[in-house]
Amino acid sequence: MNDITITEKPDWISYDDIHELLYLAHAENREKRGFHVQTTEMTGEELEAHIGENGKCFVALDGEKLVGTASYRIIERNFWCAKGLVVDRILAGVHPDYRGKHISSNLFHVIEETVKKQGLQYIESTTAEANHMIRRANEKDGFRYIDFRVPHSDHYNVVMLKWLNGCPYPKWRTDAYFIMKMVKKKIMYKPGKIRRFGGKA
Repeated sequence: MNDITITEKPDWISYDDIHELLYLAHAENREKRGFHVQTTEMTGEELEAHIGENGKCFVALDGEKLVGTASYRIIERNFWCAKGLVVDRILAGVHPDYRGKHISSNLFHVIEETVKKQGLQYIESTTAEANHMIRRANEKDGFRYIDFRVPHSDHYNVVMLKWLNGCPYPKWRTDAYFIMKMVKKKIMYKPGKIRRFGGKA
């Protein structure tokens, strides 16, 4: 990665700096792909609260320039295929001038190695259905589709999960559940959590 350094966020980088980077990193999603990543519009204070006390924020630095970031929080989940504490990978973005340098994948690798040491078993990644770049990268990295959501925004979300000790389910089973959930949600709701047959969810 040449001179790019991955490290836990130092104190001299503020969460307002993280907000500015995320907003810039996701400009193309807003302007060209037509969906908003809601967390990119959080204030620095809201981002810090979103990560929580049991999470961590990592950054990619070119010298002292902030060029990438990714965080995680640890939350309780009750998925059909994973129950208990799950690492929720959040707030990822790379400066547009630094794309193609494997910064995201290196940030995600550091997160994975960090949570493995904590003895955690699952990493969750939620992204917009239209964010094909992240979806392909996740699939390549061993994530499976497990859920489909309709957030209070302008797009659908897919939920992907990686089992750090190997998935106990055959791929056809996780795929079948995901497809059934996706079809059901798309029939029932438009993006924005709006019921197709009147009213809001």
